[in-house]
Amino acid sequence: MIITHTPTWIIGVDATNGKIIWKFDFGSVNDDKKGGRNYINTPIYKDGYIFAANGYGQTAAKIKVNTDGSAPTLVWKNPEINPHVGGMVLIGNYIYSSTHDNNNMGRYICVDWNTGKTMWLTKWNNKGSIISAEGLLYIYEERWGHVGLVKPNSSQFELVSEFIVSKGTGPGWAHPVIDKGRLFVRHGDYMAVYSIKK
Repeated sequence: MIITHTPTWIIGVDATNGKIIWKFDFGSVNDDKKGGRNYINTPIYKDGYIFAANGYGQTAAKIKVNTDGSAPTLVWKNPEINPHVGGMVLIGNYIYSSTHDNNNMGRYICVDWNTGKTMWLTKWNNKGSIISAEGLLYIYEERWGHVGLVKPNSSQFELVSEFIVSKGTGPGWAHPVIDKGRLFVRHGDYMAVYSIKK
């Protein structure tokens, strides 16, 4: 099954024939008069549930997907988790992501997968992308190029270490990538590779 966004729907498509299996009215949990939507964040799937979120002040939602193809149902919604271009990561029963407070600023957030409760909301430089590897989070804020190593913790934002990518131009919107113990970070036309293997 392929799951994706359209301007107002989250849809499940049969990958073998392209037919729509189900659709969920994502617009119904959002305020259509509020800003734009970017539709770029890949939904998270776990155990028959989908979590979807967009920036620009839109509301995130967890939905139950039914195996018989009937319409999915809303489990919970949370307007505080609204990643702009940063994506989201599920580790254990917690979603880690960022917020789009406005085009110039955002924070990092942890939300309970089961209940939708915001566990913490913290300012760290600015909003940005988030990935995970070997049980740790790597965040890359978009404005000044700070890269942070964060220990997943549902009680607080726990920064382990950080550094700055000082070269390159424009916003830091490219998500970092980790491969074979190397962290790849791109800023505009500049690419840096860091050894992170012990």
